[in-house]
Amino acid sequence: MSEPVDYLVLGSGLSALSFSALMAKRGKSVKILEAHEFFGGYGHTFSAGEYQFNAQLHYVISCGAGDIVHTFLKKLGLAEQVTFNRLNAEGYDRVFCGDQKLFIPYGYDNLRRNMEAVCPAAGPQVQAFIDILVDFNKAAQAFPRHWSQAHEILAELPSYLRLFKFRSATLQQVFDACRLPKILQTLVAGQLIDYMLPPKDLSFLAWAALFNAYGKGAYYPTKHFGHVVDSVVDSIRANRGELVPNQRVVGFITSQSTVLGVHTQCVDPVTGIYSGPQQAHYGRQVICNFDPKVAANMLGMHAFSHRLQRQLDYDYSYSSFVLYGIVKDIDLAQHGFGDWNIWHCQPDHNQAFADMHDNADYSKPYFAMNCRSLHTSDRSNCPTDGTQGFQICTVANYAYWSALKLRSIKAYNRKKLEVLNHLLDTVEQHYVPGIRKHLVLKMTGSPTSNERYVNSPNGGSYGVNLTPRNFSFGRKLTADTSLQNFHFCSAASGVGGFGGTIMTGVQLYESLTKDYLD
Repeated sequence: MSEPVDYLVLGSGLSALSFSALMAKRGKSVKILEAHEFFGGYGHTFSAGEYQFNAQLHYVISCGAGDIVHTFLKKLGLAEQVTFNRLNAEGYDRVFCGDQKLFIPYGYDNLRRNMEAVCPAAGPQVQAFIDILVDFNKAAQAFPRHWSQAHEILAELPSYLRLFKFRSATLQQVFDACRLPKILQTLVAGQLIDYMLPPKDLSFLAWAALFNAYGKGAYYPTKHFGHVVDSVVDSIRANRGELVPNQRVVGFITSQSTVLGVHTQCVDPVTGIYSGPQQAHYGRQVICNFDPKVAANMLGMHAFSHRLQRQLDYDYSYSSFVLYGIVKDIDLAQHGFGDWNIWHCQPDHNQAFADMHDNADYSKPYFAMNCRSLHTSDRSNCPTDGTQGFQICTVANYAYWSALKLRSIKAYNRKKLEVLNHLLDTVEQHYVPGIRKHLVLKMTGSPTSNERYVNSPNGGSYGVNLTPRNFSFGRKLTADTSLQNFHFCSAASGVGGFGGTIMTGVQLYESLTKDYLD
């Protein structure tokens, strides 16, 4: 039996990397096992020739001074090395629906002004909606990350009381309660591809948390996401942490209710197939960064308490369809792109999700797009003169795409081309005429790509579906398990997204060490 490390970490998503970097900095021995050849989970960067693309991150939150990402980087001594650009103040998200548009700016007064410009007669309804967002922001700012901050709740108790009735509400129910006009519902929630759910199913608390966070600051890394992940990985290694790629966990080593370690097999990075002799890895504490429900089924669901079994009874989030592209001999800044995201919407989000996700009908697509080359002056991931990075993202149904691929790879590829053509037709009609002739590189990712390269069950974008049921306080999974020496640390057990997963790793570090970063 090999000597156990202090912390054996299963997976290298952003929550695992942030936790591991802090523990390694503290002098603890850390070993990370990653099934993929690249580290970072959905934050990893891959190459296509001289060009680089991030798997799923487009813009992020919590990177300003005093925010959790900046605080984390400062703790590692990386705050001067890893920096972020704040996206456009007048509209970091620019939402279009037919002949209507809404720029999402920083500041509630600015948002109210822009919404009222769309529907001047809807002032009272807009104000009612903004008031709820303000209450949520006050309550969130006062919510403690540890018990020493618990007294801060009292100062915002009125906000908590006003929000209580919305604790299990969907976004649609809040829209209806405020009697917000349909076009304003569509425009202000234009970023729903970020959440992968329609308003009728999306937890209002989940929506408001991310919407308010972007309203405080929407960011893109100055040197792209690959630099962020590489810097954290380098910090782990500099503090004698070990990161091992291409190792798939195939079983847990246990003794009664204690997790001692895992067995792994080597993964072929080309095919993704794992095989060969099993290797044993041991840790005094085992940190699980891959999907908690998958881990629980490997260990045996009966090994967990009834409370944990209830929390593990969640459904997976929707998946995505992504175009990773490079355009040449065209400046997208001349076609409405800049340091912001563009959201192309249909009049009814609920219907749009039903069409695309439930019926695989993309003839009237709803999608997000951006040009990361206009988010920063750094050209390291798009080095050729006259080229710019271009991406489109929309929702997709894992069950449909997986079944199609199993039935016929030709039919699967035909459907990918069909969806891509619907997206590009819309871009050419409304935004960039003739963009096809400028696309010198285009790759598409589907839900099965997410499953293959990120080991995401059902190709889910967030792990847990962001419904009121899954997001409720009684059902929300945390790092705690009913097993000894075993902790969850992932989007499913904390918060999804870039800032959310880093916060999840930080919180587990704080819980185990009582070394609070703020």
